[in-house]
Amino acid sequence: MPWITPQVPPELEALFRAEGQVRQLNGGEYVYTPRMPLSLMSLITQGVAGRTFGSMYSQSKQGMALAVAHRICGGNHTFHSGRPGNGRYFAVTPLEVITLPNARIKERMEECQTLRQAVEVQLECCIQSDRIGLAANSVLPVQDRVRLYFLSWAFAYGKLEMRSGAEWVRLEAVLPQTQVLRVTSSSLIQVKRCYAELKASGDLLSEGSTVFIRAEALDGVWAWLCSSEEITCDYARPKDWRGFLQG
Repeated sequence: MPWITPQVPPELEALFRAEGQVRQLNGGEYVYTPRMPLSLMSLITQGVAGRTFGSMYSQSKQGMALAVAHRICGGNHTFHSGRPGNGRYFAVTPLEVITLPNARIKERMEECQTLRQAVEVQLECCIQSDRIGLAANSVLPVQDRVRLYFLSWAFAYGKLEMRSGAEWVRLEAVLPQTQVLRVTSSSLIQVKRCYAELKASGDLLSEGSTVFIRAEALDGVWAWLCSSEEITCDYARPKDWRGFLQG
């Protein structure tokens, strides 16, 4: 999915928890300080992180990808090359991460073929997520980018439930609109307008901090994801996304 990478495989998370160093960060802190090498990989265990392009001295205020619990937040995109990275993760909320040297991960990959395959697939999926996010922000109108944000967020936090005979996605917490605009590369005015249109059409409801979005309202952006990818791949997307959510 765009903007939020897939959950790491259990073999890799188990390695982090067994051998990694746990760190606590406050909102706004960078996951990697200027002196901290990118030859360390970090895994989020609690909270939400964002990634923007540039160094910590030249951060763009617009444009942001996300990492949530059980996702990598740095050290993956230069895992093999060791070249300089572009972009830096910071804590959107209070954050707990586990950091592990890439060299140790590679040692374990040499010892365990199952782990090697799982890590290589994960690194590839992270690249694919970035490419899909770039494509979405390049070609989709803002209304669809906002819907796609809701769908990506739902894959991490959503549950399907029936309300008055219709399927809805229940989200216990969502990002504030000031952060959604960064994910979708839009303006606050555009995001507010999209939310207003979704509410006016009856596709978006709020009950306190809980948000409900009609499942049918997300079908169009899932169809775009399916149609924009190669049809000759080994593992094509299913035509319906609902099976990925646990009701």
